[in-house]
Amino acid sequence: MSIDIEAAAGMYSLWDWVEANKKRVIVGTTVGVVAALVISYYFWHHEQWQIQASEAVSNVEPGPNAADQYLKLATEYPGTAAAARSVLLAAGNLFTAGKFQEAQTQFDRVIREFPDSPFRAQALLGTAASLDAQGKVADATTRYSDFIQQYSSNPASIQAKAALARLYETQNQPDKALPLYQELVRSGANSSYGLEAEMHLQELLAQHPELAKALKAAAATTPATTPVISGDKK
Repeated sequence: MSIDIEAAAGMYSLWDWVEANKKRVIVGTTVGVVAALVISYYFWHHEQWQIQASEAVSNVEPGPNAADQYLKLATEYPGTAAAARSVLLAAGNLFTAGKFQEAQTQFDRVIREFPDSPFRAQALLGTAASLDAQGKVADATTRYSDFIQQYSSNPASIQAKAALARLYETQNQPDKALPLYQELVRSGANSSYGLEAEMHLQELLAQHPELAKALKAAAATTPATTPVISGDKK
């Protein structure tokens, strides 16, 4: 019973405080409601902004002016996922048009301005391809290597490995091209990339017999773990 009396007394004390501070309670409640409404509106408006930006990007008509339109939308909708997508699409259009330097600039922009974007991997590969197309072999080699290291599980890593192996050949580094071709043959069996890698691998071994000898020596030492290279039978 004493507990009930104490609880009742506590309730009366609380009610007395509310009555005495009614204005403060009303103001506090009102502020809380307004804050909740403001926060709700912010998220709603942000979501609508994202939707509007995405629709605007999707409505861009293909053509010679598409890149300019994409870049304009990226400026009009900063901070949205569509902005990163717009810049990436602009870069792709520029690359297709043969404007490799401009394409590289926009691919680099995606990497720099949208580091958390899901399009970052595509942008990095695009930068490597743009440098490659410009004949900047050393820089392209670095970018392809970066892509392979950072996105080894990305399906596009097959393209990067094939391009990197080719660049190593142009730089007279067949020893670096060899393991890439071998990996492509192993992982891309019966695929177009695998078959093409097999062809390049055989050409590489024919041009550099020292590599073929090294493979034979390795196979003799560890036959169970060394992959069989077609066309390398005695």
